[in-house]
Amino acid sequence: MFISTFPEARIASRDITVVIQGPLYRNHEDGDLALQCIASIRRHLPDADILISTWHHQNTAGLDADRIILSEEPPGFTDTNGNTNNILRQMVSTRRGIEAATRPHVLKFRADHMLINADFAVLREYPENFPAGKRLFKQPVTVTNYFIRNPLEVPMLFHISDLVQFGRREDMLDLWAVDLPRQSEIYLPDMPTFRLLGHFVGHTSLAQVPEQTLMLRWLKKHGYEINLPHTCYTSYALFRLWEQLLLDHFLVMNWHRAGIIFPKRFHFSFYTKNANYTEQDLETARRSLSGPFYRLRYARLLLNKYVSCWFNKAYLRSVASVLLFSLSPSLARRLRAFYRSRRLPRHLRKKSGV
Repeated sequence: MFISTFPEARIASRDITVVIQGPLYRNHEDGDLALQCIASIRRHLPDADILISTWHHQNTAGLDADRIILSEEPPGFTDTNGNTNNILRQMVSTRRGIEAATRPHVLKFRADHMLINADFAVLREYPENFPAGKRLFKQPVTVTNYFIRNPLEVPMLFHISDLVQFGRREDMLDLWAVDLPRQSEIYLPDMPTFRLLGHFVGHTSLAQVPEQTLMLRWLKKHGYEINLPHTCYTSYALFRLWEQLLLDHFLVMNWHRAGIIFPKRFHFSFYTKNANYTEQDLETARRSLSGPFYRLRYARLLLNKYVSCWFNKAYLRSVASVLLFSLSPSLARRLRAFYRSRRLPRHLRKKSGV
């Protein structure tokens, strides 16, 4: 097991391009989020180059950005349950922004986030004894633990956080410059009608969620041919591989020490509070990987996936979704649309007519 003894090194703001990608949230119930976002970056990364990478139809008037990159907005993929998968939009806007970055380091950001300090703009080195040929980046990329699913809680492997990321420009480009997926590559050809056991994502034809899509396509570039038949597929070999890759190539920072304000709606997501890896979890995984009893971690995963899941509210919601869609798809879609509309910010409810 390779353990880095290098401390987190703060990167000067003059060496950073901040790429704000995706929608700009100008007419939000909490105000003009793009203006607030940029102001927070100016305050805490005063010499950074701020680049917006968004769509032609987005309102960019009056924004204090150094550069604005406009692209044609790709379509979303529509699931059979009515959900929209925006992976193409995220990949295109992020990649175009990183390609246009001119500083040595890139902070990938969103307009509905704000900085309260510069603590996230840090990097570590690979351990000195980590073989150069096994390094997938020049330096490990820094991510928050927000939405890095801990498979011992929610059995999703290769589920990286794609909200905010920080790294060397060439590493960030390597991560995001992947082949764009076709819908047939990330959706199941036949919709599963009644799948409950070990299934935590409800009624869906998705074979992989966007976070998995990004990670699997990046790993494929580096020679890892990984097949996930469905979002919650697990095996001992893949579980061990995922934890090893996460520990080796990413610096995971607990979100509450990252100096970032995330949207309120994220805190109410089913899996946000208790189902993410923490720094402490990953340190336990690191010690376990180098010990003789690592299979006990996978035994815990299986116990949660098939037994204790029945005491997990998120899993029970998934079961309810599957049952409703199996019994009455039209009713299930109406209930799902109503529930999702209640969780939308007020400005998006108006646009949707709800």
